[in-house]
Amino acid sequence: MHTIYTCNQKKIEPVNIGNFIPHPQQYGQQVSPGRYLGPAPYIPGREGTKYNVLTTHQKGLLTFDANPTILYSSGLLSCASVIYTSTDIHAQACAHVHHANCGTLEPTDIYQAIQSLYPENSVHSPDPGKIYVVYAHPASNVLYGDEIKKLLECGILLDNIVEIEELPTDNFGIDNNGYIGCAY
Repeated sequence: MHTIYTCNQKKIEPVNIGNFIPHPQQYGQQVSPGRYLGPAPYIPGREGTKYNVLTTHQKGLLTFDANPTILYSSGLLSCASVIYTSTDIHAQACAHVHHANCGTLEPTDIYQAIQSLYPENSVHSPDPGKIYVVYAHPASNVLYGDEIKKLLECGILLDNIVEIEELPTDNFGIDNNGYIGCAY
């Protein structure tokens, strides 16, 4: 089973996706194997921050650079914000965000997200085993587990997936420094 992180009503500063995926125990208390309970991460706005909002079915790519930007899915009721990034040295320093309607993932969406993390015409093939995914949503729904299984079917490793449930807001995303959280 993938890791599930349930938000309580507390807030924490944003957490870097590269640290959160392999170490959720640093942010929440383990309540059972693979399940954690802890505060919801928030991305604080900085002066000059550009906010790029994704609505249902939209996807976007955010480059990790010096330009203060937050790319996030908004209006998450039954939807999920799915964030992909890569630890592969051949990948671009970026994140792909998908506002998945009702949390639904199609294999074509997953493959498109993986491919978008790599430069065009790269001599190196995308490596799904080096992809990190956060699948975040405000409500609990057992059907989300079926959607997360599709990530595994596309080659993403079980240990590289974290589901964040019970978001206290209807939005979730990532900033230009790789920090994940609610945007406001």
